Amino acid sequence: MITVQDIMADPVFEGFRIVAGRKGLYNKVMGTGIFDWEEPGDMARTFSRREFVITTLSEAKYRPDDLERRFKALLEKHASVVCVKTLFFKSVPEEIIRLANEKNIPIFLFEDTYIDDIIFAVRNALQGDVIRDVAAEKVEELLWSEEPSREESAKAMNRVNPFLYEHYLCMYVTPRYHKDRRTGTLLVEQCEKAREYFQTQCSNFENSFSATIKLRDSFIIVFSMKAEVDEDLLLKSAENIVSALDMRKKLYIGFSNVHHKHNEFSFALKESMYANISASVDREVTLRYRDLGTDSLLIPICNHNWIRSVYESEIDKLNEYDSKHNTKLFETLMTYAESEGRISLTATKMVQHGKYYKT
Repeated sequence: MITVQDIMADPVFEGFRIVAGRKGLYNKVMGTGIFDWEEPGDMARTFSRREFVITTLSEAKYRPDDLERRFKALLEKHASVVCVKTLFFKSVPEEIIRLANEKNIPIFLFEDTYIDDIIFAVRNALQGDVIRDVAAEKVEELLWSEEPSREESAKAMNRVNPFLYEHYLCMYVTPRYHKDRRTGTLLVEQCEKAREYFQTQCSNFENSFSATIKLRDSFIIVFSMKAEVDEDLLLKSAENIVSALDMRKKLYIGFSNVHHKHNEFSFALKESMYANISASVDREVTLRYRDLGTDSLLIPICNHNWIRSVYESEIDKLNEYDSKHNTKLFETLMTYAESEGRISLTATKMVQHGKYYKT
């Protein structure tokens, strides 16, 4: 299901200012509508529930005293978000802001964007997870780019979610078990569970905000806070999310360091991924990047072109030997590694006597 925050990540909404209802950024959107000046009794016929509503409030300049009554009816049942083009009003009356905050309905102000462009963007998003796919693509690019610029990092973070605060960390999440990695179902379920949690359980949106990005074989949670706090406190808050979502049973979670600028987003992403890889190797459910030790140096070079070419050359030698002598040296090596260096377990898996591997 597409939410307000998903849609507002589209570049067409750059420059839109939220003035009320921040707690409603996770509201689900199911359609679009234009508010002209409908009577409350007519709104049930004009609007459906959970609509992305656009208006200029043109009629309100003639009848300002009637604005609150009509707007209240609009927010009561029909709108997930309201975007007001500032042709006639440069701000929204305080009473309307109060109502929007009470109902958790975001109100945005914008100036130059064409209404037709907004409708097209919303309807395009509702036809599929286009916006989320683009955000995931940007994250993948940062993860695998050797030296992304800081400008690219900041743009990518804004594309993921324009409402994330300056103080943040990333959590990189992967399945612990092979069957879950193979099917992919667990990741989809956990990712949706996280989005649902942020929508229904997190209430302090004025001070913290989170975003979830589903990748091909993992997902990432970006947890941000408005005020700069002690790093351990922010990490503790992130770990509370892990506990609330019951993620420790079947998942590995890598935590990045805490960062304080959007242009450091690529660093946070990679730190969380490296921490996740180290956690999976060491069979630790959660691991912070700052605790990686030498893994923080070794893991990043695994995909270096020179390292990979040397690795593949050695593997080729083993495979050639196996082919020539009808042996299983490479399979044995992989089984030994998967068995964490335990000879007896390796022998059991390979259906061989343990003494064979000691000689």
